[in-house]
Amino acid sequence: MPFVYQHSRSSDASQHASSVQEWNQRYEQVSGGHFCGRFERLQLGRTLVLRETANRTLVQSGHVCTGMVAIGVVRRAGEGGRFCGTELGRGSMFGAAGDSEFQFFAGADMELDAVSVPLADLEMLRTTMDEPEPALGLRPARHGVLEAGSASAAALGVMLDHALAAAAPAGATAHPHAARMLELALADAVLQCQGPAVKAHGGRGAFNKQRIVAAARAYMEQHPDAVLAVPDLCKAIGASRRALQYAFEEVLQVSPVTYLRLMRLNRARADLLQPHAGSVGDVAARWGFWHLSRFAAEYKALFGELPSATLQRAG
Repeated sequence: MPFVYQHSRSSDASQHASSVQEWNQRYEQVSGGHFCGRFERLQLGRTLVLRETANRTLVQSGHVCTGMVAIGVVRRAGEGGRFCGTELGRGSMFGAAGDSEFQFFAGADMELDAVSVPLADLEMLRTTMDEPEPALGLRPARHGVLEAGSASAAALGVMLDHALAAAAPAGATAHPHAARMLELALADAVLQCQGPAVKAHGGRGAFNKQRIVAAARAYMEQHPDAVLAVPDLCKAIGASRRALQYAFEEVLQVSPVTYLRLMRLNRARADLLQPHAGSVGDVAARWGFWHLSRFAAEYKALFGELPSATLQRAG
């Protein structure tokens, strides 16, 4: 059984997202300034324990691997934090299962713990202890904010603290037997947090807004080299401009116009960080920025440095 503990720091949102490759995550920085993120990651077999914080607001999306269930606990709330359109505060818990993509708006300085456990372990424990069916665990493509009791949420938080503390180099957790016992204890803590009810995503209207945002972002991902505008998205996903506006403001806290601009800036930064990226002007034009000085100003406002500095550092 693999045992891996990593503690990393990142200076870029995309680098930060790559710390958890198993969830196929994508991060986009949406508040301005130099980025600084921190990640702790403990792997026990297929079970993952994570602690994450970043000093800038991020739009995150991704999906949990097939056959896995994940629960997150907000240790420190960031302003405007939302998971799939539902507001998050300190102590909030949210979960995801199956291949369905989640949408997460993480406010600046939010600190988050998360654990991902195999469905097989949940089912084995549920059957052995005659527990009711968990809200997320045995239902594919389900995610939302959990209505768990404060005691269960606190117990999970303590368990995740202990798991990361036990992951010190040469710690007892590295022994296969100890690692397996911790893995099962984490699965049990997840099971106890999944009460019979999951808070609905605010009714059908809120679900439709999430669907619109997910469809728009999927279209963007499928056309990475296209310079898109709001009318393009409306036509592609069959939504009115007003519906698109309301959906983005509710789920991601930004307008679609602002999101498209931020997305293009993030994509330009990713290009500038690549070897042989070309000139700043070439990269800016590639992502639809026709006014070079305005591009530089917007880039610096978001990332805390000029695009020429990024290019020089990458080269």
